[in-house]
Amino acid sequence: MSSSHLSISITTSHGLCYVMLALILVHVNRLHNITVPPTGAKGLNLAVADVRHLARALTQFYKEKQTDLLEAYSATCVQRVWRAEHFSWWMTSMLHRFPDDDAFYQRLQHAQLDYTVRSRVAATSLAENYVGLPFDW
Repeated sequence: MSSSHLSISITTSHGLCYVMLALILVHVNRLHNITVPPTGAKGLNLAVADVRHLARALTQFYKEKQTDLLEAYSATCVQRVWRAEHFSWWMTSMLHRFPDDDAFYQRLQHAQLDYTVRSRVAATSLAENYVGLPFDW
């Protein structure tokens, strides 16, 4: 990616910067097509992480003329999206009943919920995923 294809102007007006950031967050949030119910409202967390990764990549590009973070941007963000996708599916399957659930599935569901409540490790994993993974994940 050459510098002639990228151009960014940064204003010193804080109000305009906040508006630009809000617009970027809305746009990035729309890119995440999570197909399970939005358990834990992951969209905004993902959008903030995406903007952070993009800011780091653009900063590196303009300061050091390096493109490695820009080239890795999609793969980096998609990895996080799939982690959120799995978490939403897992929470939904643990907390919601569905018409096709049989007695076996309901017992599995109860066992998972019981384990999550009783295990500090499982509860910690739930909490970490629910509030959003660390940015460097």
